[in-house]
Amino acid sequence: MAWRKRPLQEHWRVLYMAGIHFSIRHGDQADSMKILTALGVDLAGYKEVLALRACAEESKEGWAPLLQDLRARGAALIDLIVTDGHDGLLAAIPEWFTARPRQRCLLQNQRNVLNAIPRRERGEVQVA
Repeated sequence: MAWRKRPLQEHWRVLYMAGIHFSIRHGDQADSMKILTALGVDLAGYKEVLALRACAEESKEGWAPLLQDLRARGAALIDLIVTDGHDGLLAAIPEWFTARPRQRCLLQNQRNVLNAIPRRERGEVQVA
């Protein structure tokens, strides 16, 4: 519990944010669960997991408490925010970190492009 409440540095070079999707089994039933993650890179280049939050949907309402928590624990200045293109996250960011440059995650972008290409042709396009 102390990890979740610890104070954060004020200034971060990069803030990576993503939702990780899991399927949780309860006997014969499976529920979808999202773990919202925030990973920061400090001024010295060290990476640190800043926050994790379980939620049912990756909506603006799901992301807002995580972003609010980051601000409340001291993170105020972010040089670059890297995200996937999820609408809920994109809608929540400006309320807590205004006027910050944002970049689309290159891995997510590559996966989206590959999903639009037939499987038999992906080998010609995909870079290792």
